Amino acid sequence: MDARLDIACERWGLSDPRLIAETPRAQVYRVTQESQPAALKLLTRVGVDSEAMAPAWLRHWRDHGAVRVRATAPDALLLEWLPGPSLGDRARAGDDSGAAKRLGRCAMHLHACRTEPDTIRATPLASHLNALLD
Repeated sequence: MDARLDIACERWGLSDPRLIAETPRAQVYRVTQESQPAALKLLTRVGVDSEAMAPAWLRHWRDHGAVRVRATAPDALLLEWLPGPSLGDRARAGDDSGAAKRLGRCAMHLHACRTEPDTIRATPLASHLNALLD
């Protein structure tokens, strides 16, 4: 097992880690904590930089459809497990329309949160999209 995975499992009392996804930003594991499934996200160096504000935003949106944060570390997030296939799995299975509708509904719920967080500063969208547009 990876040393960072060992550390996270020990820190948060996790067992039965199964790699679910690996991206340039993180490795995502399905784990068990206190007999409940959870998602463990081990961030890469790129992920640490790009997702630094993720826990604060997820906590801010917790009552508007965002996944619940169970615990955080500088390079890891422990999140509630959401059952069912991922949007990527749905799209790869040919349900692009269903995945897009689900994503749209989630965005609508998040944007229904009208309060502005005092301590969270959003990164301008252009900084995320410029690399795609270049």
